[in-house]
Amino acid sequence: MAGRITHGLVGMVVGGRLTKLRINTMENNAQTENSKDHSLILSSGIFGGYIGGILPDILEPATHFRHRKIMHSKIFGSILSVLLIVLFVFQPKKPSIIILSRFFIESLIAGYLSHLFLDSQTKVGLPTI
Repeated sequence: MAGRITHGLVGMVVGGRLTKLRINTMENNAQTENSKDHSLILSSGIFGGYIGGILPDILEPATHFRHRKIMHSKIFGSILSVLLIVLFVFQPKKPSIIILSRFFIESLIAGYLSHLFLDSQTKVGLPTI
């Protein structure tokens, strides 16, 4: 079973990679101006991924081996996946604090989903609801 450190690290990698992909998309559309913007955006994505990676266990602490309820469920993961797709499809127009928070939220969701994926690979798995 993956612990908080593993969930956090995987969340950081997933959030950072998603953010880097989004930065490349923005560069292709000429929506970013300098590398300072990139560093701030990437940091926001990595931090969001870390928070998302540990959030399910903060919301539902592991008091016993069957601690997984709604926040660890496949239904909740599906809802977050749809939200992530909607956020990803509707691209931001120009760099601003709104875009920075948007990258954070996208990475948080991706980190959360990485947590659910890691937990689904255990013997106990995830509940449907």
